[in-house]
Amino acid sequence: SFQELFGATLSGMGFKPTRAGQDLWYRKSDDYEEYDYRATHVDNIIIAAKRPVEYMTKIEHEFLVRNKEDSPSYYLGNTYKRIGKNLHVSSKKYVTQILRRYQLKHELVKKENIPMSPDAHPELDKSDFLSEEGIAHYQHIIGVSQWLIVAGRFDINYAVCSLSRFSVAPRQGHLEMAQKIFGYLQKYPKRGYIINLNPPVIDAKYETVKVKEDFG
Repeated sequence: SFQELFGATLSGMGFKPTRAGQDLWYRKSDDYEEYDYRATHVDNIIIAAKRPVEYMTKIEHEFLVRNKEDSPSYYLGNTYKRIGKNLHVSSKKYVTQILRRYQLKHELVKKENIPMSPDAHPELDKSDFLSEEGIAHYQHIIGVSQWLIVAGRFDINYAVCSLSRFSVAPRQGHLEMAQKIFGYLQKYPKRGYIINLNPPVIDAKYETVKVKEDFG
């Protein structure tokens, strides 16, 4: 498989898979005291290192690489923007594309201030069950929303988790609640999170901690 073939290439470069799985690899950096990382999602590759070009050159000897960027501005549905010493991560581009396609196929999305009303109780809904077409409609909204949570839209997590329980047999009321999630995304497509790129400040008393002895 591609994963096995690519893994063999990474092993030859000194990388090892992390405990997180075969999609995240690391190796001791030659430039500083920390590590270099390489991650994949299907056939998308991203490298975090001081000199990523050297790794990419070796990969290009074995694989055909397209759409290569030194500092990616868009990756797996996320837009990355440097703001001073911070990195702003948002899914605005992905959200905009998804909502545009959704509204071409279905109805216009009404903007909402919050992803789910505090008075909503999907477990008590007694409206009619959806047809097969309605179920597919509902599952599409939930599926897209679940990916957005992974991409960093943690603000819709509660609403999506509450409604995903009913994906097998959703009702009309559940679909209307799910559409409100898209309405919220329509109003707030830019929301994301900030990563502080400054080195962490560690209290001196923790610098002598021996990880294996103190944390097993």
